[in-house]
Amino acid sequence: MVGSSRFAIALSAIASVACSSSPVDTLDDASTARTSQAVGLETATWTKSTWPSGARVAASLAYDPIRKRTIAVGGAQNNNTFYTDVFEFDGTDWGWGSSGGMPILAHAPATFDTERAAVIIFGGFSWYSYTISYSSTLYEYNGTVWVSRAPTPRPAARIGHGFTYDLARKVAVAFGGHVAAASPPVNDTWEWDGFAWKERTPAASPTPRQFFGMTYDPVRKRTVLWGGDDNAGKLFDETWEYDGTTWTKASPLVSPPARTGVTLAFHGGLKKVVMIGGSTQVWVYDGVTWAQLATTGLTLRAQAPMAYDSARDEMIIVGGDAKGIVLTYESTVDMTAEGDALHWKVSRCTTSSDCTGGFCAGGVCCSTACTGACQTCASSVGTCTIVPKGGQPSDGSCKRLCDGVAAGCPSATCATDADCASGSYCDGAGACAPRKPLGGVCTEARQCASSICVDGFCCDRACLGQCEACDVAGKLGTCSGVAGAPHGVRTACGGSGVCAGACDGTSPSCSYPAATTTCAPAACAGGNAVPAATCDGTGSCAAPAPVKCAPYGCGGTACKTSCTTNADCALTATCSSGACVGRRANGMACADASECTSGYCADGVCCDAGCDDACRSCAIPGKLGTCSVADDGPDPRKKCGGACTFDACKSGACAPRSATTACDSSCEGGKLTSGHCSGTDATCVEKKTVDCAGGLACESATACKTTCTTSADCLVGTCTGGVCVLESDAGVGDAGVDAPADVPVDVGPAPDAGLSATEPPKVSGEFQRCGLDSECASGFCVQGVCCNERCDRKCFSCNLITSPGVCVPEPYGVDLRNECGPPGTCIGTCSGGGTCIGAGPDTLCGRNRCTDATRGVGPAFCAAAGDKCPVEAATPFDCAPYACDVAFGACRTTCVTSNDCGPGHVCDLASKSCTVAHVPEDDGGCAVGGRGSRRSREEGWLGLAAVVWALARSRVSGRRSAPR
Repeated sequence: MVGSSRFAIALSAIASVACSSSPVDTLDDASTARTSQAVGLETATWTKSTWPSGARVAASLAYDPIRKRTIAVGGAQNNNTFYTDVFEFDGTDWGWGSSGGMPILAHAPATFDTERAAVIIFGGFSWYSYTISYSSTLYEYNGTVWVSRAPTPRPAARIGHGFTYDLARKVAVAFGGHVAAASPPVNDTWEWDGFAWKERTPAASPTPRQFFGMTYDPVRKRTVLWGGDDNAGKLFDETWEYDGTTWTKASPLVSPPARTGVTLAFHGGLKKVVMIGGSTQVWVYDGVTWAQLATTGLTLRAQAPMAYDSARDEMIIVGGDAKGIVLTYESTVDMTAEGDALHWKVSRCTTSSDCTGGFCAGGVCCSTACTGACQTCASSVGTCTIVPKGGQPSDGSCKRLCDGVAAGCPSATCATDADCASGSYCDGAGACAPRKPLGGVCTEARQCASSICVDGFCCDRACLGQCEACDVAGKLGTCSGVAGAPHGVRTACGGSGVCAGACDGTSPSCSYPAATTTCAPAACAGGNAVPAATCDGTGSCAAPAPVKCAPYGCGGTACKTSCTTNADCALTATCSSGACVGRRANGMACADASECTSGYCADGVCCDAGCDDACRSCAIPGKLGTCSVADDGPDPRKKCGGACTFDACKSGACAPRSATTACDSSCEGGKLTSGHCSGTDATCVEKKTVDCAGGLACESATACKTTCTTSADCLVGTCTGGVCVLESDAGVGDAGVDAPADVPVDVGPAPDAGLSATEPPKVSGEFQRCGLDSECASGFCVQGVCCNERCDRKCFSCNLITSPGVCVPEPYGVDLRNECGPPGTCIGTCSGGGTCIGAGPDTLCGRNRCTDATRGVGPAFCAAAGDKCPVEAATPFDCAPYACDVAFGACRTTCVTSNDCGPGHVCDLASKSCTVAHVPEDDGGCAVGGRGSRRSREEGWLGLAAVVWALARSRVSGRRSAPR
């Protein structure tokens, strides 16, 4: 009990609402012509039970059908005393209940939520720290503890509202009430499904009101509302019904006088709504009309909560105001609280002898026998009347609602359940069938008396538990625990294997193996030891954290502690003297890969890779331990060196040989097959097959002969002077194959065929003539010029006009040294790859040559294989003012000395070009004649000098022409 002297709770009588201080309604049993003495009706006889503590009004009251207890909570005694206690009535005594978690509340209506098996209370006054405020919190009570629910959205805080539970739709309905001081009431409708609030917007609703009565009629599946006031002096006598979709204003034949501060509750025995409050009257409503019952033991009271005890078939009232005063926020009028609990068991006749008139009909003394299924004595004073249309028949055998005309059971077919009497449903064939008892086979909830169809059977409750069912053998219709897998469409128990859950037949939820149950054995994984796993109690096998074994390895199920070989150690360690020690980092010295963390030992150090490719090393200074590209030079891996690569590295790869280097050669039957190196890597490309030059046979499996000793060395003809010749053409060997059309022909010092005298062959670049090796910086004097190497390979030359002084392969069809056949013949030539092949059309057979100091003749070319060389058809050319260089048979293009110029010309060293020589006249001496005579003589000397020089060079060249 809590007191307050600082803030007076408002207590207002209805008279104050209407600007008067008189009580709400003091109607007695004979106060109005609308209700006469209920001689023939049930008598509402009220008896008191011992109330444990505290007179109170506006308490919360609800019946718990599962625990078979009536629960009373809180309330207020007067304007400064509130309660937070909880009492429970077991049918005999009131005892204390649990108040843990329950706040101080008054005027908070209560109801019972069958789905969640809990008493629920919403709204009301709350009192904290001497401050009064309205509450918007909902509280649940399961008989042990109170739990608050305040989700968003939710209804505004309020008092004077209605709150009841809709059994058919499994929701609690809240309507109207007073939400703030000095303000009109509201008329909003909200529903609570056990988890969330939802505001409804029905097409029609009662006008705003407060302190009305509201309860649920499970027979008609309607929420019924009656009475109340508008907080402005107007009292209501309207009856409204809510079906979950809309509110409908009913038109009962008879209705109680308007009043406020009333309470409604459904009486399961009478199957009627009962109303009390604001007077000593008791009224009942059957959906057709209101009827007043005879009453004894009930004193005047308002705001007295009422609940129906279905186990004992009695109504219970707790407290209330003896003045008929309504507790409000604004009121200043004091009240008188009752400290009692009243109980009413219906008193009825059982036989006709109980009645003075000789007739007992439906427990009521009647004027006639009143035996028709649609006749009743309960709606008037002992007079048998026809039940109004839509009313319930009095005979349980009648399954149709009364039609308001016939006294007997109507014979018309049904269209919906609404056409059938209470306890019946429309079976789809047009007949009203009785609702099935628990355990009856069903497909819809409406077929069941319990309004619950679960697992195909009418069930005693919703049976929502995962391991509950209503189809358990031997317990059909009773929600019972199941063993094994959940039934029907319920979610299967989670987990798998030994940790999987299952129903144990007792718990409504799945049960799981204990957390000590082993679900996976100890093992090794990734070098770690993994302990045995156990179930987590929720269906999963909880994997334990692995234990790192490094530097040791894992043996079977646990880490090793010693080693014999490296296999006993982790990959990052090696075995040393029975112990695993860490392996070496990259760059550290090693003798074996097992010593290295990386698993690679290369070039004597631990490396990040195997590093066994050519031109790669792991021991490069500054890069130790990293496989890197080796610098230009010898290959550290010794994998270079082959037909197309040198035994050296260049730019990170094996240095390639020249693209003119022959490769992959094979010789068979006088035919030579070979390619040439790509010049960029080790590949051999463009393989071709040609006949051996001059009709010669193969020297070996990879090369042709270059000369013959006997005729056996010739494939055709006979061996004469080291050359294979046909008997019919002495000196001319067997013709080779034609030159391929797509192979470019570089004729070296020879100009193109048909060269005119104005287009002489020219030697480009600077070079040094020589006669001895000692005259050259390279130490090699070849073919009259200083060469970069000895150049003694077959079909290589140092005096091609395109590369003077550089030893390169002679192009296809050019054989300057006559190495592939006799000079002046069309028998053999060079292949362009350092080998001999047969000659063909356009093969060079006579090189260009100088005929005097400034003139020469061009090259001669074969017309066909085996022909004589047409040297007489060579084209003459003139090099003036430059000299014709006998080493190349071509014109000089620059000069270093006047020897590089023709007769009558000297070298201008500044421009390195040949210019006309100017000789001054000699006025004395031996000079005779004019300037022209002297110039002629000078030119003669210069010409003679040029001839002498040319002859000398020719002799030197002749001496050096043999292959070196």
